[in-house]
Amino acid sequence: MAKQKNDQQKKKGKGKGFFLYFLLPVVLAAALVIAILEFSGVSVAKLASGIPVIGNMVNDESASSSSSPADADKLKKQLKEQQATIDMMKETEDAKNAEIDDLNQQIVKLQNQLNGTEPASNTAKAQGTSGDGATEEEEAATPYKEAATSFSKMDDEKAAAIISKLDNEKALGVLQELSGKKRGTILAAMDPEAAASYTSAMVDEAEKEGEKVE
Repeated sequence: MAKQKNDQQKKKGKGKGFFLYFLLPVVLAAALVIAILEFSGVSVAKLASGIPVIGNMVNDESASSSSSPADADKLKKQLKEQQATIDMMKETEDAKNAEIDDLNQQIVKLQNQLNGTEPASNTAKAQGTSGDGATEEEEAATPYKEAATSFSKMDDEKAAAIISKLDNEKALGVLQELSGKKRGTILAAMDPEAAASYTSAMVDEAEKEGEKVE
């Protein structure tokens, strides 16, 4: 047992001696050479790249270090683009909400103008054919004319959206007071089914008025 311990201690001593007397001087000499080369302006990395195994290690390390900033810049660019898209969507949504609020305000305003009025035909029936009845009929139609004046100055799509939200009687009253050209452009901006319904109602009313005249 004592002999085995002595053998192990001798082996350890030889290993330490090999490191101290052989490897350590080599490492120190290599470090000194690298320091001298770097101080002289020589790139040790370029020299090492010419050595097959060491060169691959140096190239891989430099490639990974150079690609990291590029990847970071790419990610930053993508982040900016996504943020810009989000901001644009928010602005579009805000604009739509503002337009909806504006439409609702105009609808309320026009409905207030039209509320309490009677269609021209009903007023005529109630008042008869006297001169006073004709005057009151014209006065009853005035809110429709005022609303039509507002719509004539409005964008076609916006006017179509507002008229579509009115009840049929008021919508027809306003459309009939518009000029033929403006009425046509507003109907063209409407939903096809709604435009067809309003057109059919106006034609039917015109036919009834023609029958009354005959």
